[in-house]
Amino acid sequence: MKITHNWRIVQVVEYEVDIWWWKKKTFEKARRAPGVRTIIMNKQKKILLSKEYRYELDASDWRLPWWKVMDTLDEYVEFLKSWKSIDSFVVTAAIREAKEEVGIDILNPKIISRKVCGANMERDLRYVMVTDFAISRWWNELEDGECIEWYERFSFEEIKKMIVTEDIQEGRSAAVLAKIVLS
Repeated sequence: MKITHNWRIVQVVEYEVDIWWWKKKTFEKARRAPGVRTIIMNKQKKILLSKEYRYELDASDWRLPWWKVMDTLDEYVEFLKSWKSIDSFVVTAAIREAKEEVGIDILNPKIISRKVCGANMERDLRYVMVTDFAISRWWNELEDGECIEWYERFSFEEIKKMIVTEDIQEGRSAAVLAKIVLS
């Protein structure tokens, strides 16, 4: 692999792939540190979503609470050199950020899914299921640029409708939620 560009949160990497035994082809991909989405479900089987203004949509969207697994590209690149499993970093990020942004203490988190972005964009999302938690406070601590309007819990039937009407626009999260509410 060869790094061709480094920016603040994204780097571009070239890599070779064996097409046939006599032929190689060079591909490139953009790489960004992974994210974590947390599915927080209470005993009544309602899932917490946040109403959040998204600049890329120029509109508000219902989303799973989400966070970066690592804060910087440099931190992620160093992690990649270690060959360690990312799972403990995912769980740590979910626990830390759920306390800060949602005001809950997560107990017994479980990674249930990994969704990749595509062939030429490495930006995996890990999904953590949480059914055991304690409310620690009634306010959140948002970072600059985060525009979370409010949080609300939705039933499986409501989430099914939100997926169909595209009130939940992030496709990877909609797919994970669909698997949960349709099983």
